[in-house]
Amino acid sequence: MIAITGGARGIGLCVAKQLVTIGAKVAIGDVDDELSKRQAELIGQNCIGLGLDVTKRSSFKNFLMNTTDVLGPLYGLVNNAGVMTLGPFLDQDDLKVQRTIDVNFLGVVIGCKEGLSILRNNELGHIVNVASMGGRIALPGAAVYTGTKFAVIGLTEALRRELKGEQIHISLVLPSLVDTDLSNGVKRGKGMPTVSPDMVANAIVAALSSNKNCDLYIPKWMKGADILSRATPTFVLNAIRDLAGDRRVLSDLDSQSRVDYEKRILN
Repeated sequence: MIAITGGARGIGLCVAKQLVTIGAKVAIGDVDDELSKRQAELIGQNCIGLGLDVTKRSSFKNFLMNTTDVLGPLYGLVNNAGVMTLGPFLDQDDLKVQRTIDVNFLGVVIGCKEGLSILRNNELGHIVNVASMGGRIALPGAAVYTGTKFAVIGLTEALRRELKGEQIHISLVLPSLVDTDLSNGVKRGKGMPTVSPDMVANAIVAALSSNKNCDLYIPKWMKGADILSRATPTFVLNAIRDLAGDRRVLSDLDSQSRVDYEKRILN
């Protein structure tokens, strides 16, 4: 059985659909519990939808307990729930900042704690943490979001070392800008591709099907860009980023088109 956080929309919903298609049992958890139930009903057999607030450990514990009671032993957990607030750092509302940290990082910490406590008892399993290329290459205008994704990568890499020798794997998925409502109003710089939720879902399913720790970049060529950026002197890299226009996230953000999204993520 595979449990997915943030499963009622976007990437999480695409993962659920793909997994059920290949015969997996799936539980989708989302803070919008009614939507998660409706989506599970549409997906059909072998899928259930439940309410889940990833920022509360009791909610996460109940989510996993209820799903295993219905669908059987947990094999995989996809820590997919995430939010993105954008704009000049000093102008960002403190409530939005806290929400971003709580969902994007604390939610993954809680998920890993609860998931690993079950998987270690089973002595087998796989956790997939959805990070971002923003966790490798920091973007102006997305400072807090970027910080949380850097943190998820660091958490994952440290846990891999702790779990060395065990049959429990933790994979990272690092997409570029994903075409969901999370990216509404974002103006891309040159070289920043937009990828579909299905492309990210493909990578997550591939990670769950593997028997190893994976770092999966979407699109794949971004892995080379990441390696090259870390080997490039800072002054050269900054010049390249200036040419690519990475500050467009900050300077050309269409804040009005993000109003509904940012209201929703505070609920």
